[in-house]
Amino acid sequence: MIYELPRDRLARAAPLFTAARFDAAFVDAVFEGRQEGRVFVDAPQAPTAALLCRTYEYYVAGLPRGSGAALLRRFIREAPPEAGVFERLYGYVPVGYGWRAWERGLLDDHGARLRPIARRSFALPPAITLIDWRARVPAGAAIRPIDRALAEQIDAEFRHGIAAFWGDYDRFLGGGFGACLTVDGALASVANAITVSAREANIAVATAAPFRRRGLATLVCAAFVDACRARGLTPTWDCDAANEASAATARALGFVEGERFSQLSPPPGETIVGEAGRWAHTLGAPPSNVVEWRRRDVASG
Repeated sequence: MIYELPRDRLARAAPLFTAARFDAAFVDAVFEGRQEGRVFVDAPQAPTAALLCRTYEYYVAGLPRGSGAALLRRFIREAPPEAGVFERLYGYVPVGYGWRAWERGLLDDHGARLRPIARRSFALPPAITLIDWRARVPAGAAIRPIDRALAEQIDAEFRHGIAAFWGDYDRFLGGGFGACLTVDGALASVANAITVSAREANIAVATAAPFRRRGLATLVCAAFVDACRARGLTPTWDCDAANEASAATARALGFVEGERFSQLSPPPGETIVGEAGRWAHTLGAPPSNVVEWRRRDVASG
């Protein structure tokens, strides 16, 4: 049996993710109640394996071997549509001490349905001195905080996904922040928080094609870093390993590279098609309110 923890019991799975050294802000934001997420585990009281589903990426953690891991892997592999999460999958990211074993297992389970994408992670040490971005803003340009109107405009023009990452614009305005650089009134470059935890804020950066290679992304990112530091947050940065331009911008700002990791995603244009009818769910008795997911062809978990 697989169990879905209610919001007030998510903390039971949190220890499985404490060893996450990359993407920690994405995981912590859910357990801190700052952003929405759903957590599936192998045991409701003391789980040994867990799947955290949230906007953008899904995170797998815990012991990569044993009966709990085997059951969770089966749940992930069969991807029951009834769960309402797998059709929105962007990619799995195994985290924690056993992440490489989880990666191998998930790739073995899915075959051609998943492909590994190498990723890089960066963080900005607090001792790094920022450039004076205010003094470098060129004539005709301006850097402003992102309000609702700007967030909607950025998503419309850049397909940036602010609403998608946060669930809606109200949640972004309530828990996120960012900076936007305009040139003669036109959107040129943007840097905003994809996720925010109590300790970190992960950045998303985009620059319109006509304004690239002018150093504008560096300026707007420096403004974003200032906003992070004003909130007592460490800025973090992720990018695909092949995206050298993004990595170069991070290094230019003083970000230091950490551990590389993998994202396991369906091939471009494809989605995970689950096995309908394999799993049924029932709501456990109060006060636990744990949702029990039971495979139909077995009598017990």
